[in-house]
Amino acid sequence: MRSALILGVLLSVLLASFAFSEDTSGKFGVSLEGGWYLPELGELHDDFTYGGTFSYHFLPWLFGEIKASMFYDRIPEFTKTEYRQSYYTHILDGVKYPAGHSSNEVQADYEDVITKITPVDFNVGFSFLNDQKINPYISLGGTFFSARVDELPKMNDTTWGFNGGLGAEFFLAKLFEDRADLALVMDFRYRWGKTNFGLGYRSMSIEYYSISDTERLKKNTYKKTELEDMPDDLDLGGINGTLGLKIYF
Repeated sequence: MRSALILGVLLSVLLASFAFSEDTSGKFGVSLEGGWYLPELGELHDDFTYGGTFSYHFLPWLFGEIKASMFYDRIPEFTKTEYRQSYYTHILDGVKYPAGHSSNEVQADYEDVITKITPVDFNVGFSFLNDQKINPYISLGGTFFSARVDELPKMNDTTWGFNGGLGAEFFLAKLFEDRADLALVMDFRYRWGKTNFGLGYRSMSIEYYSISDTERLKKNTYKKTELEDMPDDLDLGGINGTLGLKIYF
């Protein structure tokens, strides 16, 4: 995949020789991009990533953007232990009587659980050489991370981090009778953020069981869930390299 990125850079330079320059001031931009995510600390595996951006150029050299991407990872293995305590109340004609309690422990082992990680960047950017065929830029801002485990919905977590990156745009052609501009965009970005999967969670539920018209049984259940062999702080930081197409309008 790294060879493909290098090839993309060479192709971009070649195409830029046939390209044109265009003032993007006052224009919106939409892109679709794909590439590779290289985690920083090895807690996640290298993985393909895809996404896109929505931007607006306030001035030829100043723009704001929202950049969203997504990649998948697998948590190798962990054990979920659930501790349950149930308290029973006998209700007869509206009068409550204690009816005992029970407790138990349930364990379940999980392997290769798919984790979906979605970072969304909110950036301000600065571009250079605005009157040239190749337009380099830098951008930075905050990142909202969503980390989801569909198999265990209560493990879903969100957190905030930051990002910074640089890239270049290569203008290729005019579209729709010169009302839009097509550009090739290359972006390299570093993100930092952590999520807390290994802390576990607690929950409580109440159930009623009807015995007769005047008699019911109330069950209060308290659950404490712990996740073993799961990092308390899963580092989401890493380098993201993407290549894509962008339309200005």
